[in-house]
Amino acid sequence: MRLVLSMLLVLMVSPVFPDAPAVKPGDPFIIVNKASNKHAFIKDNKVQEVLPAGTGRSDELTPEGLFT
Repeated sequence: MRLVLSMLLVLMVSPVFPDAPAVKPGDPFIIVNKASNKHAFIKDNKVQEVLPAGTGRSDELTPEGLFT
């Protein structure tokens, strides 16, 4: 029974679908700077706008990574 539950848990946690396609050059993109609490909107490989951003009070509260 433990083996079946373990296998079920692994299947539920494992990604079933392949990862989303990577960002293509020239696609709009947002970069968040947690140190300065600002985010930059990039379009056509140029910074279009830099605005204030709300981030978590600690590093753990604001996740890092590439999100699509």
